[in-house]
Amino acid sequence: AFLDEGPPPVFLSLGSSEQVAPERVRALLVEAARRSGRRCVLQFKSDRTEKASRDGALLFVPRVPHRPLFARCAGVVHHGGAGTTHTTLAAGLPSIALGFVAEQLDWGRRVAAAGAGLAPRSFWRTSAGALSDAVRRLADDDALRRIAKSVGAQVAGEDGVTVACERVEEWWR
Repeated sequence: AFLDEGPPPVFLSLGSSEQVAPERVRALLVEAARRSGRRCVLQFKSDRTEKASRDGALLFVPRVPHRPLFARCAGVVHHGGAGTTHTTLAAGLPSIALGFVAEQLDWGRRVAAAGAGLAPRSFWRTSAGALSDAVRRLADDDALRRIAKSVGAQVAGEDGVTVACERVEEWWR
């Protein structure tokens, strides 16, 4: 019902990285979503997840399958893990990685270099104000969304697992 009630929301979750600093993750994402003025879906693993904000702009969910949800979203704020990065790209959505470690920030830099997302930010160094600006841009920047959709079509047409297996077998020989 939430997805049908308005424009596509921005999805915010730091996935398994949430456990590193759960209170800060929750406070940062909720404050950024509220300040953005955009509809948002926030995913937290903790048991104390609310159902929705009083104004109906925020929906809180536990674990949910990303593929079907991303098909209904405008953009994604995530931790920059390889799996979520791929799912976001394949969905053709612009994103920003809010990374904890170098690998996550590297995936975010690759997405930004392709034009399919915003420059990554360190979780430890970002503010709710800066993140709310990013949420607005993910939802509103048509040029960014067009490029992400184009990159998504490329990614969706690739069989990455087969290519990776072939390369490993090549190397092994």
